[in-house]
Amino acid sequence: MQIMKKVYDSQVMGVADTAKEVDINLTGVRVIDLVTYDADDGNSRDYGTWGDAKVYTNLDKLPSEAPADFVYLSDLSPDSIGGSYTTVNNDLDYDGRTIDINERTYFKGLGVHADNEIIYDLDGLYSRFIVDVGLDESVNSNGDVIFKVYGDNKQLLKETSTLTHTSPIETINVDITNMNSLKLVVEDAGNSYNDRANWADARLIYNPDIDLQSALVMARKIRFIAMPAVAETQLTLPVVPEGYTIGVKTSSDSSIVALDGSITPPTVETTVTLVLEVTRLSTGEVAETRPLDVLIPSDTQISLTYLQWDSATADYGNVELNKSNGGNPIAIAGNVYDKGIGTHAVSQIIYQINSQYDWFQCDIGLDDETGNNGTVEFKVYGDNDATPLYESNVLHGSDSVESIKVDISGVNRLKLVVTNGGDNKNHDHADWGNPMLLINKEPSTFVYLSDLDWTSAHTDWGSVNKDTSVDGNPLTIDGNTYIKGIGTHAGSEIIYDLNGAYTSFYSHVGVDDEVGANATIVFEVYGDGNKIYDSGTMRHDDSFKEIHVDITGMNELKLKITDAGDGINSDHGDWADAKLY
Repeated sequence: MQIMKKVYDSQVMGVADTAKEVDINLTGVRVIDLVTYDADDGNSRDYGTWGDAKVYTNLDKLPSEAPADFVYLSDLSPDSIGGSYTTVNNDLDYDGRTIDINERTYFKGLGVHADNEIIYDLDGLYSRFIVDVGLDESVNSNGDVIFKVYGDNKQLLKETSTLTHTSPIETINVDITNMNSLKLVVEDAGNSYNDRANWADARLIYNPDIDLQSALVMARKIRFIAMPAVAETQLTLPVVPEGYTIGVKTSSDSSIVALDGSITPPTVETTVTLVLEVTRLSTGEVAETRPLDVLIPSDTQISLTYLQWDSATADYGNVELNKSNGGNPIAIAGNVYDKGIGTHAVSQIIYQINSQYDWFQCDIGLDDETGNNGTVEFKVYGDNDATPLYESNVLHGSDSVESIKVDISGVNRLKLVVTNGGDNKNHDHADWGNPMLLINKEPSTFVYLSDLDWTSAHTDWGSVNKDTSVDGNPLTIDGNTYIKGIGTHAGSEIIYDLNGAYTSFYSHVGVDDEVGANATIVFEVYGDGNKIYDSGTMRHDDSFKEIHVDITGMNELKLKITDAGDGINSDHGDWADAKLY
């Protein structure tokens, strides 16, 4: 077991005390642990700072890749994750906060919830597994778990007793010499509630007989490949130390990522699995990485959720990725979004986008979890904080979703703001649904759907019209008028034979302005019988929604408008600017 020796103690400090200087000899020390405790009077307002903290070396210069004798599990990719709860947070607890056990904070580790199991491939590189385990400090009642560690062939290496929120930190230190697999299991010990568990400071100690400069060790350190920018044509590979080279060994789709690292941007975002090859020049040793997934954006757009924000704040709760402020799926006026940002007024989220994009497109509104409560305003800023690029009206919980498209050409910094609508912040759970960054890249050739003959066309009221609404007026959605497109009515179905000749379908869809408040419709797109787009319910006061879907190799395109389940009264729908590329 690793023994930690205290080398400094400040004694009790209060707000009126001056700063104390810490100067400690760390010669030969491998790990330094900085700990802040409350002084046995509770931790209310106990804000501690290690100011100007730094470590000095007696080397003339630091090596470019100092060989460490251990690696944190949170810096490796698991081979598999299973159990009833499959969320595993690296260096954060299960809820996305710092890892804390018994008033001790850890900056490295894994946050999970029972029942959970994680398997890592070891390749025989390590000699010991060391970790502190326990329930997260946020669990103040009910939780009870058992931690288990398995090696090769399901060999049980360690099992803890039942741990509760009052249990002390337990340290596990087990021999894994020459083992190829490590399985970490957290089991519910009977309560099955609030079982938020931490594998804190989890680390693998390298086998001392292993050459830490080998190509295999270098290859196993590589756990991700940076996502390229929209329309990027060359993949940026992970950096290896001097004396090594790296390249692509295999690609699951060489038509998108070739073995020389060149990229042919797809029409829709695609995940490609790569195996990289690391070569040690001095010995000629070659080793492969684990299979690594890299998301390749489309040639025209990328979800903002794939980018890392610079900062994100909310006046209540946390800014959440792909879930609401309350931790639920993002939903606005009945429309559910797989991707998005859930927050709470007053909120500010900042991204650096470096003038790479032309448009910011998003659905906005109060999350359905608030009922009809809440009032907010959404604002989008570029580099100038004085004037927003976009500002919504005050939105209420009972309002329908609002679709926005904001010009961000030349913008380096994108700031998304939600204010409280001028009253208070009660129930102000706000969503940025399916936020997208777009670039202007029109393919050189396209054909309007209204210039083609359909195979069949049917509508439950009126007729299917080319380049006019169902009433014969110009196609108009939320004040936007279109020269080309198809006007029809729910329920309608239009079918085209494509014969595999096209790669993408594009259109603006929405309720035509010629009708009033009664319209509620849903637009659906099918390719070869499979649904590839669903607009969700759209109403007369909604802005248009933009469709851009991949139809490569498809033989049939079917466009449907349904009545959203409430009858077809006033359901005039437009496929505006509809075209095939």
